[in-house]
Amino acid sequence: MKAWWLMLLLIGCSRPEGQTLATVPVRSGPFTAFVVANGETQPFESANLAIPPQLWGNIDQLMPEGSHVKPGDVVCRINVRDFKERADDRAQMAALQSLELARIRNDLPMKRQEVHRDVLGARQTMREAELDWTSFSRGPRPDAAAQARSDDEVAALRVAYDQLAQKRELFQKGYLPKEDLRKAELGRLNLEAASERAKIARSLLVPKAQFDEYQRKKLTNEIEKSRFVIKREEAEARLTSLGFSTRKAGYRARKLQAEADLLARKLKMKDMTAPLEGVLLYAKIWGWNKPHVGMEVWNGLTILSVAQTDRLKVLATVGERQVTQVREGAKAFLEIPGFNDRSFEAKVTLVGKVSKAEDPRDQESRKVFEIEITCGKLAPEIRPGIKVRARILAAQAEQALFIPQDALFSSGKKNYVLVSRSGKPQKIMVEPQLWSDDYVTVKGALKKEDRVFLVDPEDPALLTAPDSESDFPSEK
Repeated sequence: MKAWWLMLLLIGCSRPEGQTLATVPVRSGPFTAFVVANGETQPFESANLAIPPQLWGNIDQLMPEGSHVKPGDVVCRINVRDFKERADDRAQMAALQSLELARIRNDLPMKRQEVHRDVLGARQTMREAELDWTSFSRGPRPDAAAQARSDDEVAALRVAYDQLAQKRELFQKGYLPKEDLRKAELGRLNLEAASERAKIARSLLVPKAQFDEYQRKKLTNEIEKSRFVIKREEAEARLTSLGFSTRKAGYRARKLQAEADLLARKLKMKDMTAPLEGVLLYAKIWGWNKPHVGMEVWNGLTILSVAQTDRLKVLATVGERQVTQVREGAKAFLEIPGFNDRSFEAKVTLVGKVSKAEDPRDQESRKVFEIEITCGKLAPEIRPGIKVRARILAAQAEQALFIPQDALFSSGKKNYVLVSRSGKPQKIMVEPQLWSDDYVTVKGALKKEDRVFLVDPEDPALLTAPDSESDFPSEK
């Protein structure tokens, strides 16, 4: 209830003796509906400045709040001593890894040649073993040299026997010393041993005697083939490993270099510059603290903002019932503290589509919608953050009946007013049309000469009014 009761008590002209309900006349004429919204001025364009990712340190220099800045002006400088040590360490690691990659690439041709040389050596050994076995497997062949040596040894042995017989005869006659006879006998024994060896060599030339040698050479050939296959597989594995090691070293070198370059770029961001022209504003950290020189900051922390204060907008909220009357492009009039005799013309540029609780801490509180109002040129004294009362032009009617909002009542989905007829309240069904600050236009059986009641819900006089819809008078 508003202050209607006090006004009506002063008027008091239509209150019969003993009646407890006050009445007001139904008004008729042109009607303008306004929606009132309370909001706050905000920069039309602003940019927040946050500490770059993976950067931390202390504020070393800070431009005063409210300073006018241009794009590129250094507004804050971060002391990143610890971060610089990390960047230098990463750059050193990248340089060492680059040297290691160069060494690996330089040694790569020589290591590949070693692998190929080992494979070629194994292949040559395999071929020699295969040729040896193939040649031996063709069967035994007469060895002319061995046969000649055997014949010579037999002939020499025969001659030695004859010479020994002659020397024995001369020794018995006393013409030959005993020492010469012993030498002749020793020569004979040597020739017999040589003759036996020649016979053994000749016996080894037969196929039966060469079977073991044949098996040995065949096994050797198979072993060398297996060794070659193993060596070849090992060579492929070594070459793959060399390629993998090279790629791994290259990837690590590129990764470290990329990290070093990123940290170098981050170091350049220690000087925070203004992205646009405007006024420098300090952000509130934890809701109350402002940035200052020496303050510790870390990545992602917003500490400053640059706002264009020559153009402002108003962010306001309206209730669920009023939002249906607010349209984008609607004219609005701003009432700003300190300018009571002056209002500023503006325009609604955005109406929110999603409601939210007016009090975020209480989800049962009234639901409101956010709207955005674009201002024209305001007085230079007006700054962001000033509370504003906006009167939004919702609709206009050239001729309408309108009553105070306090005279309109609801019962379920029905709306009605209490009209003073025949000396007692009578319910009249109405349909509200346009809502304003205090008044609402209605459509129904109401007449412009009627007077409506402002009824206190706790007043016992309300109980005398009819309750059923059958008691409502027809709109005809």
